[in-house]
Amino acid sequence: PTTEAQRAIAMDPSDYRSSLLLVLVLSAQRLNDKALTLCERLAREFPLALEVLQTRTRLRLKQSGSEDALMSCRQCVAAWQSKYGASLSIDLFSSINLAVSGSSEGSKSGIETQLRDNASSQAGRMDGEAVSSLVSIWKLTGEMFLSAGRFNDARMSFKEANLLRHGKCPQLLWCFGEVERRAGHKVKARSLFETALSIEPQLPEALESLGCVLVEERQLPQAEHYFKLSLRLGDRPIALRELGVICQKRREYER
Repeated sequence: PTTEAQRAIAMDPSDYRSSLLLVLVLSAQRLNDKALTLCERLAREFPLALEVLQTRTRLRLKQSGSEDALMSCRQCVAAWQSKYGASLSIDLFSSINLAVSGSSEGSKSGIETQLRDNASSQAGRMDGEAVSSLVSIWKLTGEMFLSAGRFNDARMSFKEANLLRHGKCPQLLWCFGEVERRAGHKVKARSLFETALSIEPQLPEALESLGCVLVEERQLPQAEHYFKLSLRLGDRPIALRELGVICQKRREYER
């Protein structure tokens, strides 16, 4: 795959998608330094290529941590605004920072009202591609906040993504569930994962997260079932790791 991507780049260096494919191949091979170096170059050459900027965000998380990744998320928002000639009526990042700085519940409710109004206004004025891109950016931002352990910030980001959509999105339900799981709210998390799977039964992330909740509740046979379902969908390192954890816990419980 690496050679094929390099050939495609040589044929048309103006098409960033071939270079982005090479970035993904390098990352899959765990050559993250090389992947990030190439992706940074692509971001300079194609500053409005949102796929490139979002890939760079994920690579920055791996290489230099969540704060650098969150800075990249801000750059994704700025690029989105430039690409679509749109502006956001509020700065979500500023609103998030206010929401976790000890403000009252009333203030937080006001912020969420602003987010809802902002999302409704934006969705009404943008085409489908622009809305889809913005949903993707807010979802990515939520994932970066989640990686940093900033659960309230993650919730706010996922809410903004969710408000731009119509109907329930299983991927976002899984995101909300992950926030609750990592925050220690297992009952709420389990309900969100089960709802996501009722819409998309083969969502591997939700299968694995539900399995993790069941492991914590010592329901090992049920957890094993969900991890095995995930493995049927492809190469799933998390499912393999957690099946190993289940084997270890079984030995501990048998002592």
